[in-house]
This record gives sequence, C-alpha cells and structure tokens, in this order.
Amino acid sequence: MGERTIQQLVGELATMGLVETWTESKGRGGRAMYVETTFDPEWVYEAQAAVASESVLTEQR
Repeated sequence: MGERTIQQLVGELATMGLVETWTESKGRGGRAMYVETTFDPEWVYEAQAAVASESVLTEQR
C-alpha cells in the first residue's frame, strides 16, 4: 500500500473511533505520527476465532 492509502485508512479508522492518532514534533528530524487502538487488541483475535469456527460449522453442513 502507498503512503496516501495508509493515511486515508488511518483517517477513516480514527473517524470511526477505532484508533487514536497524534503527531509529535521531532525538531529537525521532522514529525512522527503515532496510531493506537482504542480497544483491546485481544478482541480482534477472539472475534476472528469466532468467525473462523462459525465458517467451519457452515462448511460441515
């Protein structure tokens, strides 16, 4: 993915409230943008496991 695409994606996630972003000045080194999730990342793994097990059950039918 290109830089512009990533910036758009992060912007959309921030709009949805799924991530927080902030920018810090690094002086002559420029600026750095930081991104942090607003939820427990374990939630993603739990949801992914639930969807995977659900799709396995559907395939077995």
